[in-house]
Amino acid sequence: DEVRITVRVGGTRHHVLTTGEMLNVVDVRRHPLCSYEVYRLRGYEMRSLLIGPVFGDDGAVVGLVELVNKTGADGQPDPSGFHRDDERMLQMLCSHCSIFLKNLSGD
Repeated sequence: DEVRITVRVGGTRHHVLTTGEMLNVVDVRRHPLCSYEVYRLRGYEMRSLLIGPVFGDDGAVVGLVELVNKTGADGQPDPSGFHRDDERMLQMLCSHCSIFLKNLSGD
């Protein structure tokens, strides 16, 4: 079975899918690619966002991993958002997802 997500042209997911670059948004309310009002109307309280691409064998983006609302050790929102260490961890997770998908397909 496939899991499909909504990708709004010009949005954050579309950006990562088309560029293949990780996107780190410290403040969703102020970032031009984010639709804060849409999130709010759906009942989400989005503050920070980190999205990483998952690549297939051919180098094309075949999926995304999206992390939302960075918190500190105390469980409270981290006003500085996701950090460089978070980006490195997400990059490793995306690499593992790529390997998993390759093994799943039997290649």
